[in-house]
Amino acid sequence: QPAQGSELSFRVGQPAAKVAIDSEGFTLRDGQRLFPLGIYANVATDEHLARIASAGFNTVLNYDYGEKKDPYAFFRNAGKRGLLVIYSVKDQYRGSRFAPAARGGDYAAMTAWYVQRLRSQPNLLAWYINDELGPEYLDKIEEKNLQIKRLDGDHPTFQVLNKTGELDAYFNSSDILATDPYPVGNDRDLTRTTRYTELTVQAARQARGAWVVMQIMDHAAYDARRKPHPPSEAEIRNQAWQALIGGAKGLLFYSYTDLFYKRKTGRFDQREFDATWRGVAAVSQQIAAFTPYLLTGKSTPLAGSDPQMPARMFILGDRALLLVANPYYREGSTRLRLPAG
Repeated sequence: QPAQGSELSFRVGQPAAKVAIDSEGFTLRDGQRLFPLGIYANVATDEHLARIASAGFNTVLNYDYGEKKDPYAFFRNAGKRGLLVIYSVKDQYRGSRFAPAARGGDYAAMTAWYVQRLRSQPNLLAWYINDELGPEYLDKIEEKNLQIKRLDGDHPTFQVLNKTGELDAYFNSSDILATDPYPVGNDRDLTRTTRYTELTVQAARQARGAWVVMQIMDHAAYDARRKPHPPSEAEIRNQAWQALIGGAKGLLFYSYTDLFYKRKTGRFDQREFDATWRGVAAVSQQIAAFTPYLLTGKSTPLAGSDPQMPARMFILGDRALLLVANPYYREGSTRLRLPAG
């Protein structure tokens, strides 16, 4: 249930927001539907942003902004490549793990400083207000959400959670909810993505955007004891198909920066990176090509002979896109019952 005493923010008698969530959970930008296809990337140089844009991504989220110097340059550089920016204020909470130093400990003032200066950036897509903070921060997250809505009614707030059992409690604390399953190397199969997507869509109740974060990073980037298992192109595609089949209205890939993690130990191999990136780009470009189908709002889940293999048909005029995912590390088959017509 939403936290007791929660507030809601509404726009009444005002022009439509530049970026908003419509009644079906789609993202609207300047009144047109957009499928956010983004990537986490703590990079700002043209080399990296060009690589990201050429891979089909339309959005970038950089943890370093925030509090890094000259966010205007980052917006400009991203904009030159046609990239929208999700701007991070997710660490601006007293006592949080990565909280920056704030004058007088006033994190509300810090957030206000950035929002007031950056809200007019033409390629701003959303404000990133929470990255996996637990329910002990819920009141503060709701406060930050309302603060940003008062300061900037033109851009939505966005948060990512890793505890699906608590999703409902966060309903009133952002415009967009997302979860990050990260099954590759953790589980015996990839079904966690379907479960997380279903729970995210349910929690959003079509009143919020429901996005899902795809794993492209190797868990060994965070734990040297793990056996390396970078997600393959097939594993990345499988996650994405599951999320789209489940009703996700936006995807983010995590993370570009972690693809370079072996630099810390001197074991980075450019050829290995290039091969991994080709797989990431292939999936991203494929999703980008599907965008017209994904944005119609006309789709139907399909029942198959194997209920463990989810499927959905997306309709665009007299054409259809059929997605099916086998989330297991074994071959399988299914017979699908197509709708009449």
